[in-house]
Amino acid sequence: MRTTVRIALVVGAIALTTLSTFAQTAPQPSTTVFLVRHAEKEAEGADPSLSETGRKRAKILADMLADAGITAIFSSEFHRTQQTAAPLAERLGIKVTVVSGKDIDAVVARVRELKPGARALIVGHSNTVPAVASRLTGAKAAEMPDSEFDRLYVATLHGTAPGDLVVIHYGTNPD
Repeated sequence: MRTTVRIALVVGAIALTTLSTFAQTAPQPSTTVFLVRHAEKEAEGADPSLSETGRKRAKILADMLADAGITAIFSSEFHRTQQTAAPLAERLGIKVTVVSGKDIDAVVARVRELKPGARALIVGHSNTVPAVASRLTGAKAAEMPDSEFDRLYVATLHGTAPGDLVVIHYGTNPD
């Protein structure tokens, strides 16, 4: 009987150790980041606003991401990026965090500060969005031509491990 009790205690101790080790190494939830270039802009000015087509595209983006669980929104300091983010920010009651459009390291750092499981939107520019997507995931993101406004990257971050990157298109013809 004593041998049976000892065996049961050893098996129980091993089971508890295994369970506690498993609980400590359980993966953290992934962070999801949606990255877009600002929508279509007016042709003139150093800091142009969105065109009518751009405002329609920004609304399409807001409609598409309204139920995506976005918890943070980042944009550059330019009117066109903030105006692209505004419809979703207003709908969700989230304040847009402005980060310098030239400072890719800063926006990457801000995303890395988010809690695991967070979901964020980044609105940038044709020359920054692919770079941020690559930096966040380690995946190669193709350059974005100045004429393209419908590309949406979906980056899934797995802690410090390489992430996943998917490209989709949205609002191809908002008119």
